[in-house]
Amino acid sequence: RGMGDTSAPLRAGLVASLANLLLDPGLMIWPARLGVTGAAAATGASQVVACCLLLRSLHRQLFSRPPSAAASDPPAAAAIPGAAAAPNAAKLVVLTALASYGVKYGELL
Repeated sequence: RGMGDTSAPLRAGLVASLANLLLDPGLMIWPARLGVTGAAAATGASQVVACCLLLRSLHRQLFSRPPSAAASDPPAAAAIPGAAAAPNAAKLVVLTALASYGVKYGELL
């Protein structure tokens, strides 16, 4: 299930595309003249930018209280912020590690 936020991924994708569009000519053609290596570096850099934007958005969603709740004290039995997302984050880390292992060493089974 999603968090209900579709604008943050859209903005991150747009910024990553714009960063890639600006970095590709600079690293491929002029002034760096790296060719395909420059294109790969530009794509990697733009993906890092998108990842940082998405992590910032996720951090804001998980660890910030709504404006109405920020003015009042939280109840004594309040849940830990982001606790509901922790199992999904753990699954994501495990699946990413398995995918990296599979790419590096071949099939898992």
